[in-house]
Amino acid sequence: MKVAGERFTVVGAGRSGVAASNALAKRGGDVLLVEANAEAARPAGLDERVAYQAGTNDVREGDVAVLSPGVPEVSPVRGQIAARAGEVIGEVELFYRLAPCPTLAITGTDGKSTTTTMLGDIARVVNPGTFVGGNLGNPLCEGLDELTADSLVVAEISCFQLTTCSTFRPRVAIVTNIAEDHLNYHGSFEAYQAAKRRIWAAMEAEDTVILNADDGFIAAWERPAVP
Repeated sequence: MKVAGERFTVVGAGRSGVAASNALAKRGGDVLLVEANAEAARPAGLDERVAYQAGTNDVREGDVAVLSPGVPEVSPVRGQIAARAGEVIGEVELFYRLAPCPTLAITGTDGKSTTTTMLGDIARVVNPGTFVGGNLGNPLCEGLDELTADSLVVAEISCFQLTTCSTFRPRVAIVTNIAEDHLNYHGSFEAYQAAKRRIWAAMEAEDTVILNADDGFIAAWERPAVP
């Protein structure tokens, strides 16, 4: 992904928004971070090269917009951002485009954090360069500077984060289970399930998807075209 000299608007000044902004600024991007809360001060730890504006969700015309997972899928704000931006992605998608190493990704309604933590601990025994993060607590972009081609990333990925993924390709994807959740965010249970299935949308034949065969909703899904 070309960053140097390109324009980006990061929407949402939470921890993942700051991490995305800093990663882009370090790579030479022209970055604006916007925050809807008009009273929000400039975040601590934000790279001095990042411009900051509170009280708005407006993106600059033609920018790549990096959208906070806190903006609901059904929110009109998404449509407004998409109308102005050259492309809309999220912090996970940005991370994937910048990371030099493979990712093992875990999603589902329940058990994501436990599974991610357990697999991260196992992976560190084999590969001390393993980074564990995502929805678990550490934004993925915070770990970018630590990674090499020999590293491994174990990431908890939420349905919110998956809605802004397009080319994200984990080499292994795990779906723990599915139950009705976050319907206000997605608008329907069907849309929620569709968001979860996005975890394998860009995976290829040599990649692996692990599904919970005992889950009734997952059992009804059309199987991904990967092993």
